[in-house]
Amino acid sequence: MKSKLNPTRIALGVSGGIDSTLAYCFALRNGYTVTPYFFRLAQPYQRKEEAALTVLGIPFVVIDLPICAMQPETPTEANYMIPGRNTVMATIMASTLPNEVWIVGLADENHPFNLDKNDQFYRLTTEVISTTFGIPISVRSPFSSLSKTELLQWGEQNVGMTTIEKTVSCYHPTLNKCGQCAACLKRYAGFFGAGLPTERFFISPMKTELARQTQAKYQALLNNGDFSHYSK
Repeated sequence: MKSKLNPTRIALGVSGGIDSTLAYCFALRNGYTVTPYFFRLAQPYQRKEEAALTVLGIPFVVIDLPICAMQPETPTEANYMIPGRNTVMATIMASTLPNEVWIVGLADENHPFNLDKNDQFYRLTTEVISTTFGIPISVRSPFSSLSKTELLQWGEQNVGMTTIEKTVSCYHPTLNKCGQCAACLKRYAGFFGAGLPTERFFISPMKTELARQTQAKYQALLNNGDFSHYSK
């Protein structure tokens, strides 16, 4: 059941992926006033993300900010990190003076190696932005305590698989589910862990070199009991 209208105004960064799409649905269900922003960063997969948002029916505001073209290396399926992206996005969304800026991260992303989706990032960015704009603006994720599996379970129960299946989480420039990138592997693992039927990929994520390497790393962690990198 939806709650009564909540006066909290949310500025939400959206990409057409599972996490931000479900964050938008979560905001609506809780009566927030939410404005979704899509940032054209000159990322190779930009067009298909924007197309996914259109198919999903999310009324997004476009911000042209081609930082990928300004940085030394263009993102690829293997090297997909965009340094400073969330800091820049949060600052621009905060300029609309909302109560909260949502940069969506999950519990399994909350570790020191994930520089712009961990507790320290949210805390420091909140402090800097609130100081800069002179009003309290919280930068946070509504799903910071949920794993990908738990988020998908929530989504299935509250939003429905029809919406989730329209989302796009893939770093390939044109394919929606290449199966070879980290985003596809996480998507596959999330569906599998949630007990949902796994989707059809161009290449099965579990048959890729990335999956083999990831399994080997986790096995090594199990063998020596050192989970310091994955402490969260």
